Amino acid sequence: GLFRTAQQMTENGFELQGNIFVKGEEQYLPLYEAKMIGMYDHRAADVVVNTKVLHRQGQPDEISLSEKLNPNRLAIPRSWIEKQNVNTKLNQRWIYSWLLGWRDITSASNNRTTISSLIPKAGVGDKFLLMFPKKSPVLISCLAANVNSFPLDYVSRQKVGSVSLKYFVFKQFPVLPPSAFTLHEAYISERVLELVYTAVDMEPFARDMGYAGPPFAWDPARRFTLRCELDALFFHLYGICRDDVAYIMDTFPIVRRHDEESFGSYRTKEEILRVYDTLK
Repeated sequence: GLFRTAQQMTENGFELQGNIFVKGEEQYLPLYEAKMIGMYDHRAADVVVNTKVLHRQGQPDEISLSEKLNPNRLAIPRSWIEKQNVNTKLNQRWIYSWLLGWRDITSASNNRTTISSLIPKAGVGDKFLLMFPKKSPVLISCLAANVNSFPLDYVSRQKVGSVSLKYFVFKQFPVLPPSAFTLHEAYISERVLELVYTAVDMEPFARDMGYAGPPFAWDPARRFTLRCELDALFFHLYGICRDDVAYIMDTFPIVRRHDEESFGSYRTKEEILRVYDTLK
């Protein structure tokens, strides 16, 4: 087959560098699975194999906050694929050393329904679906923010009828055209860059965005603020009035419950409304 396990790679003399196996000029890239990513997070989990079970042996092992503070801590998959094989497939349609996609397995009753992330160039499993927009990195970052926004997620919940978010469903979503971002490219792209570039393997994305600095620190409070600022702007871009913003946020009961359990109030809704008011 095309895929190799860590044991097979080490037995064949490859050395793990970060999450890439290397031997001389040969490289094997991670095979990303949907369970490894979260929203704006390409390091949500490793994949560990439990051979004691018959089905679904590969299970996510969440990467802790303390580990994410280390920009050299990368997500470890259960399989790797030859870099040349990945390049051969991608070079037909893609010029960047990073990818944008979304999780196929989902539900309208989940915390969030549409979950997207930028990831380093890698192989991907069939449950992490890719998009290949022929636009600049800055506009692609705007698209990533659009896909992860609450207003789009509200619509996706009306579209998803099972536990799968395939291409034919995704194509029905009301994604904004590039022209909608003309006045807001810097506002959006600067925030997406900070949310995405938290580890060394996303350096190619940062460089393509014109940023030459080190990865940004994984700061949960800061990340919360950035995401709320993006969501507030997208509510404006979709032309949604304040009362409807409040209503839409109330249709995310798990987000609300988690906030109330952790902070005593629905802080996500409160912060989005606060920023929404400042952007008028």
